[in-house]
Amino acid sequence: ARAEERARLAAQLHDSAVQTLVVLRQQADDPDQVRALARRQERELRALMQDEPGVGGLAEGLGAVANDVEDLHGLHIERVLLGDAEAGDAVDALVAATREALVNVAKHAGTDKAHLFADVTDDRVSVTVRDRGSGFDVGSVGGDGGLTRSIRDRITGVGGTVSLRSGPGGTEVEMEVPR
Repeated sequence: ARAEERARLAAQLHDSAVQTLVVLRQQADDPDQVRALARRQERELRALMQDEPGVGGLAEGLGAVANDVEDLHGLHIERVLLGDAEAGDAVDALVAATREALVNVAKHAGTDKAHLFADVTDDRVSVTVRDRGSGFDVGSVGGDGGLTRSIRDRITGVGGTVSLRSGPGGTEVEMEVPR
């Protein structure tokens, strides 16, 4: 239980504090941006320390994640959300994994635009993140990077599946969890 809690905390810190620190380093010459990012990160860390529950639901969570990634990384995210699902372990994992997928687009795809598509049915919730960037060799991805730890492990940990396709025309990450 201690190892699981440590892994959960490490994933949350990776998704918020670590990514914000990277952006702060890149924006160090813009004091207004640094102050805004520091305030935002302070709020997130306080919420984490108070162990506040997850987001209000899928739509609210994905909206907050997309807004954060747009603010932090300048990535324009086109969004299509079909339905909503209440917060819970599976939805919270899906929202967190979506953040990582969008940040990966911003950092590695070589494009300033991503597509976010969510679909909710009676028995499942799926989210697809797609870009038209440079793509990569899926076989070259290491086992302890963001794709594995922050996406695949989160989704499979709640009984879901992840499908990844990538090539010169872009990358698509499909994530599905049971409802």
